Amino acid sequence: MASATSTQSVVNFGTSVRNRETRYYNTDVTTLGDGGLKREVYRTDDRGENRVLIKTVTVDSQGNETTEVSDNILAEERRSLNTKGSALNNTLKEQTQQATTIARTNELQASAGGQTDVGKNNAKILTGNTNDAENDNDNAESKPSNEMGPVASRGGTETSYGNFRYPIDIAISKQDVIKFDIYEYIPQEFTADGGGGVYASNARRNAGGRKSIGSVILPIPAGIQDAKSVDWGGGSMNAMDIAKADVALTAIMSGFNPGIDKVGDYANVIKNNPDDAKKAIAAYFAGQASGKGQQVLQRTTGMVMNPNMELLFNGPSLRTFSFVFFLSPRSKDEATQVKKIIRTFKQSMSPIRSKSNLFLKSPNTYGLRYLHRGEDGGLHKGLNAFKECAMTGFSVDYTPTGNYATYSDGTPVQYQMSMTFNELEPIFNDEYDDESDEYIGF
Repeated sequence: MASATSTQSVVNFGTSVRNRETRYYNTDVTTLGDGGLKREVYRTDDRGENRVLIKTVTVDSQGNETTEVSDNILAEERRSLNTKGSALNNTLKEQTQQATTIARTNELQASAGGQTDVGKNNAKILTGNTNDAENDNDNAESKPSNEMGPVASRGGTETSYGNFRYPIDIAISKQDVIKFDIYEYIPQEFTADGGGGVYASNARRNAGGRKSIGSVILPIPAGIQDAKSVDWGGGSMNAMDIAKADVALTAIMSGFNPGIDKVGDYANVIKNNPDDAKKAIAAYFAGQASGKGQQVLQRTTGMVMNPNMELLFNGPSLRTFSFVFFLSPRSKDEATQVKKIIRTFKQSMSPIRSKSNLFLKSPNTYGLRYLHRGEDGGLHKGLNAFKECAMTGFSVDYTPTGNYATYSDGTPVQYQMSMTFNELEPIFNDEYDDESDEYIGF
């Protein structure tokens, strides 16, 4: 046998502001020796204390259900329980699923002598207590999530944010999650190698085993997607441009005299053209000399030089990702966790002042990862991977339902958190692992 208690939830009764009342509930679930379950529903105060039993449901191993309603139940609670899809019924259903998952997990762990290796690994990933450089980037020195506020450096810059998660019990659930690791920004280094290469190196930024200075774990939201693009544009180069470029390249690569010879070659080409082409070429040069471009050619011949138009590759593009999360605190502890999550994102994306106040340093950056809670318990193979990102936008809607509503301590009943990220570096062809067909990759 094993038992568990759900987190506290709030339910509003009444159809108008005048008669609206707010009540709090939690649910106990106990696994029975015959494989059945017992569920007890309690009404509590806003602190989760002074619990009053209102309903008991027992389900045996055959699925037979027995319900006992307490004399303490209120008339409106009874009506709500008898109404399919009511707010109270939906709340109790979520609480029952949550507490049952915890109770069954505790029962399995007790019978098996503890968690499996996969279970332990998933628990570490989701609670931010692993230092495995390949699977996790938590900082071993990051503050635990139950400590209030980050640690300030001498210059006032926050150097450790803590590890947070929502829902607060997500570590023992089976749902897939997205994890945001917070990093100190590392700039590029200019490098010249012996093979003639000159480039900006990201080696320090991409070094293995890099530790985060904080993390946030959230359920994977709806509407996730990724899109790649590269910059291609039309380019033109007429015959005269080609000739001038060819002469210049020959002079640079082979010397001045070969360049002069190349001019002679093109002069012979012009000489051997038909008369109408010679007139057009002469008109083109006249236009260049007079500063009128192709106007002379257009006015005298009605023609333009063939631009030899072609679509040309201009460069890579950086990917952008957007996420929207709805955070609905169900208890005082979860409300505190939600507030810390919002503060952490706001603070970590903000620019950092130097001690002299003469300069502004780059904000913190982020490592994003989708994590799968299946047997593998690691990086999600069916979703895209991310390079290190910067947060370019963050907003919070404190009344996403369209109405202002708070708990007794002033905490909004729901937050809508929207974030936009840009990757710091483009994706290149050689960064896809040809030998791994299980992962989508970037």
